[in-house]
Amino acid sequence: PEPYARVIREDDSRETVPFDTLKEWVATENAERQARQHKVSYLEIGLPSKLLEDQIVLVDTPGVNDLSHQRADITYNYIPRSDAVLFLLDAGQLLKESERVFLFEKLLAKSRDKIVFVVTKADIWSPEEREQGMEYVTRELRKLVKSPVIFAVKAEQYLMGEPQGSGVDALLDHLTHFLAEERG
Repeated sequence: PEPYARVIREDDSRETVPFDTLKEWVATENAERQARQHKVSYLEIGLPSKLLEDQIVLVDTPGVNDLSHQRADITYNYIPRSDAVLFLLDAGQLLKESERVFLFEKLLAKSRDKIVFVVTKADIWSPEEREQGMEYVTRELRKLVKSPVIFAVKAEQYLMGEPQGSGVDALLDHLTHFLAEERG
C-alpha cells in the first residue's frame, strides 16, 4: 500500500533505501560500479497499483542490447518463468537488428503466446509517422509472430495526468484481461 525501495544483496540481506536515491542505483554511470561494490543482486520497488494488487510481479530486466553477458542472462532466465513478456520497442529505433535476433533466437521459441509488444515514446511521432511506424512494426513482427499484440504508448503523457490517448490504459486493460483470463 505504501511505496518502498529495497536493495537486495547477493547474500540476501536487504536494505531499505529512500525513493529519491534510486537514480544512484540504476540510472547513472556509477550505478554498475556501486552495485558491484555493494554486492547488489537486484532492486525491489513496491508501488500502489491496481495492476499489482493480485500478486502480480513486474520484473524489469536488462535490455537485449546489454553488453554484459551476465545481465543478458538475467533476461533470458526470466522469460520461461514469466506469465507475460512486455517487449519494449523504442519509437525512435524500431526493431533494431539485435532485437530481431533476440526475438528469433531467444524469445519466440519459449514465449510466443505471451509476448506483448509495446512501442514506447510514441509521442515523438506525428500522426502520419505514427501510422507509418505502426504499419512498419506490425509488418515486421508478423514475419516473426503470426498475430503480434502491439501497443503504442505515451508514458510521459500518462504520468502527467493525461491518460486519454496515451495508450497506457489500453495496455493495462489488455494485461489485466490476459493475466486473469488467459494465464489464470
